[in-house]
Amino acid sequence: MKPVAFFALLLCSANVLAQTPAEQIAKLQNDPNIIWIGEFYRDYEDLDNGYEGRNIDRYRPDTLPDGSILHAHSQKTSILKLERRLPAADDWQHYFWAQIIDSRTKIFADADLSQPISDKERKNYVMGKDTVDSFDPETFASIKAVWEYELNPENIRAYRMRQLVYYNAKENMYYNLPLSIAPITIEGDKNGNPIGTKPLFWLPIIASSTPINLGKADNMPFIKSVQMHFPFADAKVLKESKKIEAVNQIWRESIIAEKDKIFAVGILYLDNENQKPLSSKEINDIFFAPDTIIVMDSITFMEHVKPITRDINTDITELRINQTFGWDDKKKTLTVSTYSIAPIVNRYDDNRNLLYIGPLFYLYPHRCFKTAK
Repeated sequence: MKPVAFFALLLCSANVLAQTPAEQIAKLQNDPNIIWIGEFYRDYEDLDNGYEGRNIDRYRPDTLPDGSILHAHSQKTSILKLERRLPAADDWQHYFWAQIIDSRTKIFADADLSQPISDKERKNYVMGKDTVDSFDPETFASIKAVWEYELNPENIRAYRMRQLVYYNAKENMYYNLPLSIAPITIEGDKNGNPIGTKPLFWLPIIASSTPINLGKADNMPFIKSVQMHFPFADAKVLKESKKIEAVNQIWRESIIAEKDKIFAVGILYLDNENQKPLSSKEINDIFFAPDTIIVMDSITFMEHVKPITRDINTDITELRINQTFGWDDKKKTLTVSTYSIAPIVNRYDDNRNLLYIGPLFYLYPHRCFKTAK
């Protein structure tokens, strides 16, 4: 992982708004250094419900009767910035919804952002419609009247983000690339029972490779930090030069090889980098543990205790990615930055019995190496 090339890649990936998701995907697929790409749709239920939040910790997705899935929720959502600019505002609940239905915000009919919604068509997406039985006041003939109404933001169940996770073999690092995001509602039958989900429309995302600077984000009155899980089993694989198991083994070996230089922390406190990084010994001990074995001398037949280093069995099954959402009130755009990435592993004993599931450590893509040993 060369620092110059590493940051050059990150700076390049920040300027992706001018490209459609299809163009961004094609660019990564044609890059020989990108050996694995997975596409994910993830639902953020706690993105737009005010300061208190619902504190939902739901890891298993809800599958609805029509087969659609409301994806597993993030582990943690934290407010990083609240700035009440409008004295008349009651609270910040449904703040994001109020911004995206603003006429100045660009919206699209599809997740690939290839079908822009015109001002004339806009109300068909941001307003609800219903039909009621009525009658003509002159002829008394029965008619169907169309009734338009503002959508109740309480009915916005979550925000579904389309995004990529990909591995760069040259940099030996995973990256997260948000592509587009949509408010979703739960579709119900005539009795009100949930039967499926429905994206209303899609918005573009500015994917940032560096953290949002809270002190300089003058146009961002509302910023949230979210941790989301990305199980590799959930990915729609768009490129697979190597199987994911082989990719994760390469990643593991590169981290061990760079343990003297790599910047990793054991615990993540929101978006706070004022933490002491793990030492090379601490990183090494994550993967290897001291142990002893009993050996027999072939001549004297005496038994001796011999110290060894044992490889701890680990299977990287998913990633935990910390993302920061910031709404630019002036430009009417959403910025999503990747703050940290953690490999989530299954720990086994020597008999392959599962011990626990959890993060090995947290890596900062924007700060890959220690400044000094």
